[in-house]
Amino acid sequence: SATLSDAVLRLEQAIEGVDGLQSSLDDKESEVAAIEEKVQALLQDIVGAQASAEKEKAAIQAMTDALASKVGGFAEERRRINAVSAPVIDAAVEALAAITEPDVDALKSLDGD
Repeated sequence: SATLSDAVLRLEQAIEGVDGLQSSLDDKESEVAAIEEKVQALLQDIVGAQASAEKEKAAIQAMTDALASKVGGFAEERRRINAVSAPVIDAAVEALAAITEPDVDALKSLDGD
C-alpha cells in the first residue's frame, strides 16, 4: 500500500508538473501571438514606407530627366549659336587683320573733312 501511495503521490506531482508546463506554454503562446502582431504591424509599416520611397524615387527621376532634357536643349542651343556666330567672328577677325596703317590714315583723313 505504501508503494501504491507513493505511486499516486508521484502521479499527482507529475500532473501538477504537466499543469505548470501547460500554463507556461499558454503564457509563451500568448507572448508569441503578441510578437507576431507587432511583426505584422512593422511589416505593414515597412511596405508602406517602401511604396512611398518608390513614389518619391520616381518623382525625383522625373525631375532629373526633365533637367537633363533642359541641359541637353541648352547645349544644343549653344552649339547652334556657335555655328552661326563662328563664321561672323572669323570674318571680323580677318577684316581687322586686313586693316593696314594706310587704311587707318585714310579713315582719319575722312574725319577731318
